[in-house]
This record gives sequence, C-alpha cells and structure tokens, in this order.
Amino acid sequence: MSFRSLGVEGYDSKVLHDLSGPKVMKLTGTDFSSFFNWVSKSMRSVSQSSPHEKPESVDLEGNVTVDRSTDWD
Repeated sequence: MSFRSLGVEGYDSKVLHDLSGPKVMKLTGTDFSSFFNWVSKSMRSVSQSSPHEKPESVDLEGNVTVDRSTDWD
C-alpha cells in the first residue's frame, strides 16, 4: 500500500507533512480533474503490471505538483 496526501491551495504544508509524511502533492486551484486523471492512470499502470513487478510511474499533470518542502523518497 502506498499513501500520499493532497494539499489544496492554502493548506499548511508543515502540518500536512507532520500528519502524513513526505509524500505530499499540492493542488493549485480547486479543479480536481488532473488529480483524478493521474489516479486513474496510476491505477491502470498498477493493474497492468505483473505480480512482484514495479509498475510504470505516471507523471503528475496539470495543476498537481509535488510539495518539495521535504524529501520525496
């Protein structure tokens, strides 16, 4: 299982990182369509991979970026 958080414009980056760890994405504005497109493509990549095979990564798109306030390991 992999867990990531999504901060909506105006969120407190430190608080969200404290709650959820380093994997925080940020959304500019309030249009969630790019985020849900990314989730859909990511799940498709996972479902098409073989067991024990690392799925192909899918780049974030549109108004969703990585919050680089901490390391994204």
